[in-house]
Amino acid sequence: MKILMPKVSVILISYNHEKFIREAIESVLNQTFTDFELIIWDDASSDDSWAIINSYNDSRIKAFLNDETRRGIYGINKAISEVASGEYLAIHHSDDVWASEKLQKQVGFLDANPIYGAVFTKVLAIGEDGLKYKDNNNYYANIFEQPNRTRHEWLNYFFYHGNALCHPSVLIRKQCFTDCGQYRYGMAQVGDFDMWIRICLKHEIYVLQEKLVYFPINKYSQ
Repeated sequence: MKILMPKVSVILISYNHEKFIREAIESVLNQTFTDFELIIWDDASSDDSWAIINSYNDSRIKAFLNDETRRGIYGINKAISEVASGEYLAIHHSDDVWASEKLQKQVGFLDANPIYGAVFTKVLAIGEDGLKYKDNNNYYANIFEQPNRTRHEWLNYFFYHGNALCHPSVLIRKQCFTDCGQYRYGMAQVGDFDMWIRICLKHEIYVLQEKLVYFPINKYSQ
């Protein structure tokens, strides 16, 4: 009997976000696109995150707990290499929220445009109250407002300006990790940036011009 694999594997990295993780999980479970598995990898949280994760009874959820804190990239790489079975992979964080149509629009794009390795979205920066962040001078309020570029133009932009793509907005072909390798350890906060560079060395990327991720400014120092 043929085993049906999900179209998308969502990898949600969790660490000490008991205040936010329920909303993050439910923003995945409430997607209009439903052919996915949700892999939640908790990095030995010391708060109630693991209890909240285990309160869900949904066959699409596969939950894993590190025996000690190993940082998020460890869980992402383990999920990619040992668990994820989808054609496309999405990365999610336990303090971010997705719009309900995010996966549907991104899957539709990659299905229709095979030359692209990954598709991102624009981002709505929010404050602790969950509302649109009002200080437009904050670095993270506008950094993800990017036009589309060729992969060579993106590489040029990365060299002169740095990262401008939102990690929890990405949907990426699993094949890209075969072509480009997994996330590298020891990169601190720039592991995703290093990945975008390596992807653009071989694949085109695209940014949907819609704000389909809600990104809390308070997650970084202001």
